[in-house]
This record gives sequence, C-alpha cells and structure tokens, in this order.
Amino acid sequence: MVEDVSVVIPAYNAAAFLAETLATVTAQSVSPAEIIVVDDGSTDDTAGIARRAGARVVRTPNRGPPGARNAGIAAARGRWIALLDADDLWHPRKLALQLDALALAPDVVAVSCDHYQFDDTGTLMPSALAARRERYLSLRRQPLASGRVRIEGLGTDLMKVGMLFFPSTLLLRREAVAAVGGFDEALRWAEDLEFLLRLLAHGDLLFVEAPPLMGYRVHAGGVSRDHGAMSRGLIGVGDRLARDPARYAPGAAAAFAPRLREARRVAAAAALRDGDPRLARALLGSADRAQDRFWWQLKAASLLPPALLAFVLTARRGLLGHDRPAARLP
Repeated sequence: MVEDVSVVIPAYNAAAFLAETLATVTAQSVSPAEIIVVDDGSTDDTAGIARRAGARVVRTPNRGPPGARNAGIAAARGRWIALLDADDLWHPRKLALQLDALALAPDVVAVSCDHYQFDDTGTLMPSALAARRERYLSLRRQPLASGRVRIEGLGTDLMKVGMLFFPSTLLLRREAVAAVGGFDEALRWAEDLEFLLRLLAHGDLLFVEAPPLMGYRVHAGGVSRDHGAMSRGLIGVGDRLARDPARYAPGAAAAFAPRLREARRVAAAAALRDGDPRLARALLGSADRAQDRFWWQLKAASLLPPALLAFVLTARRGLLGHDRPAARLP
C-alpha cells in the first residue's frame, strides 16, 4: 500500500518552514512512494529546499493553495494522495497508522486524524478532538477497532465538529478526488471545506482518533488569520451550495446555513472596518436578523455618516467583532 501514496505539498515562499515540514515526511516509519512539492510561483528558495530534501518539484505560476494542490495531484502517480501544507508537521507514524486503518475500510474516500496546534512558543492546543469531544461523539460513528472509526453522513454533520479535518490530516482516494473535480480554484479561502463537502457526497471518511498525527502551525503569515477574507470564502461556499446542491452531500446546505449567517456578519464587520458601509449593508441583507443584536448593531453602524462611523470604529472595537470569536472554518 505504501507504494500507492503520493505526498503533495503546495508551497508559496515557504522557505522559513519547508525544511522542517519535509523532515517529518522523510522521517515517516513507512516511506511514501513520492514527495511532490508544488512551487506556487515562489520568489525564495522554496524549490531548492525541496530538491535538497529529495522531493520532486512541480513549478507553477501563483495559483493559490487550491490550484497548487490540483497541480500536485495531477502530477502524482499514487492511488492515494496525502496532503500536507508547507508549514505543518506530521507525527512519524502518521502514514503508517492511516494505512493500517484503511485496511479496515478500504472503500472509504478519505482517512483523517486528530491534530494539535502549535506556534513558536510551543503547543497551543494538544488535541483538536479533545476540544470537540462531545460534538464528535454525536456523529454517526462506526467503531472498527480501537481508535479507528468510520464516520457516516459527515457531509451533513461536518458543522458539528468544526474543521477537525484540515487538509494536512487527509489521505485521499485519488479516483474520488478526480470524480469531484479536485479543489475549486476560484475559492482562495475555505476551499478545503467546499472540497470536503463535495468529496463526502461520494463516500465515508475513516478517522484515526489517537494519537494526534498532525501539527497545525499558527503564525502571522498563516492564511486562516484574515478573518474578513475567510468569511468571504465561507460565503462563496454557501453560494455554491445554494446554486448546485446536488454536487454536495445531501443536507449540506441546510447544515451550513447557521455558519453562513455568522460568516456574513463577520464579513460585514470587516467591510465596515475597511470603510465600505455599502458592502456591509449588502452582506447584512442576506443575514438572519431575528433576535440578533449584533446584526442590528452592524446595520446601524453601516448607516452612520463617515465621520461618526470613524468615531465608532475607534471607540467601540467590540461592535465590529474584535471581541467576538474569529471567523474560521466551521
């Protein structure tokens, strides 16, 4: 089975972290058939670091993570695709434990695993699964062995657990990725969620509960830190779900609706901070206003004269979401 695994790493100006990331791939207890680094139009030594680590480099103009992942998948030879972002880390047995689990349910479309978050100061969250335990246990789970669980109907239940299944945790069946057309390159944010909702229309996901097998790096340059842009990405996901629900897991659009409303509010707050009240009003026009004080606060702020709005922005930071939970993948 190992000879059927291709590791795909999209990388844009990733020289600061890529060597450490690649070291966790070459240190796997079972080696993949190939490691592909997609140099997504970098201007630093990303390609040189990849080659010195023994990876195959695919160079493309800058297309963003979805386009880079698609390019790597197209170049891959394996039947299984292991995704890894250029700043994340793997446990030495990540691939081995996922492949062992796959033997219990070879028909699934993907295998995922628990992960932790870390930054330059150390571990921030030792286990994403522990933080979401109650919601995780409410999923339609079919235990197959100790800590190895098949999750059914995850397309509709994905919102319950948050984005537990980051790209760097995923081992994907290549033919299933091809069937759904890969990642949507028009989405620069939340493209992994949209991809999963399409993929899970074609089958179930297998989950390795312990130990956490991926480390998600939190740093200032991380793409998930722009909350306004992330919310706009989530709105794009909602638009796609509404436009063509048959492409997605049944019921996904309804399950996503509460998260979409929150994304519209956070995007409206970001538009106000950027001095665009007209855009804020357009975003709020599609949000659920019932019993929502935050919606009404934002709406009122969007109607203020520019000078008064500037005063509110300075004096009432909490009004515009600074003291609210960050918009992130649900």
